[in-house]
Amino acid sequence: MTPTSIFKGQLAQLYYPDASPTTALRWLNEDISRDSQLVEHLQRVGYSKSTRRLSRPMVVLIRDALGEP
Repeated sequence: MTPTSIFKGQLAQLYYPDASPTTALRWLNEDISRDSQLVEHLQRVGYSKSTRRLSRPMVVLIRDALGEP
């Protein structure tokens, strides 16, 4: 069964496993904010900078933009 959501910090650790949790989250946030098209698509599905729990559609959008972790 695929989870329906994941915390942003958990996803950040998948992208940056060697970084501290705080650094990984900062880097993921920077990756997201650098891609204005990604931000626009994420906002359409309810994302904001303060979003902590990412829905499956949000994770798919991030993965499609950034590649697999």
